[in-house]
Amino acid sequence: MNEINIRQANKSDYRGLAKIWLQASIVAHDFIAEKYWHLNQEAMETDYLPQSTVYIAEGVKTAYGFVALLDTHIAAIFVKPEYQGRGIGRLLIKHVMKSHKKLSLNVFQKNFKSIEFYQKLGFVVTDESIDDKVNESEFIMYWFEELNTPIPLSAIFDYHPYGAQCTTEKPLPQLLEGQIIEIPSLEDDTVFNILEEKGKEIVIANLDRYILLQLILDQLSCFYQVQIRNGRITILNALNEEERNERWKKFYTIYEKYFQPFSK
Repeated sequence: MNEINIRQANKSDYRGLAKIWLQASIVAHDFIAEKYWHLNQEAMETDYLPQSTVYIAEGVKTAYGFVALLDTHIAAIFVKPEYQGRGIGRLLIKHVMKSHKKLSLNVFQKNFKSIEFYQKLGFVVTDESIDDKVNESEFIMYWFEELNTPIPLSAIFDYHPYGAQCTTEKPLPQLLEGQIIEIPSLEDDTVFNILEEKGKEIVIANLDRYILLQLILDQLSCFYQVQIRNGRITILNALNEEERNERWKKFYTIYEKYFQPFSK
């Protein structure tokens, strides 16, 4: 294989890239009827690719694969079947990572190979959806450029999170997309001692620490969409007003169930 060059695609490339899309889609998605991909090849060439920012990985005379972006969303990444397993897909992803602080994508849940590939590159599953066109479940995955050293949960919750009055008196600090927050273990007295000092009207000693920590995380998720994984929280994005109100309704349901008996 020749030296690989990555460049931005133009209109004259789209027909060849649509052929790569067709070949690679059939191989990667054997759980979807082959006819579906053939029926959509023309739309890929004339509609989807022209709407995207597309980068090609190519040699002297051969296009090996491409990645297509809609803003920060990876709409497509495909490599010719005969060139797969040679690091081309990784090069394409790394190329777009250089110019973006966050990326997202959808991947079919049955596409185990691709899911593992994305996870190795730092993508995490944040949600699920259904592709109505083929009635198949998907994972929504995100990648963020690491902003800085993870911050401890106690740096955010330096007040007790026990009701609306606390969040209005001292709201959560503005957190950036991609910020990583360390979750304390249930044996870590530091964060819980801070909370006990701030929450004297509640008998913390009688409240299970797992429930307390879960409520802290629930309150954080009333302001942000978060990913919780391997003892860390990653801030995905701030919620809008409607989403915050909906999350608060759920939070108060939990609050009334667990905290009311201890706050009387």
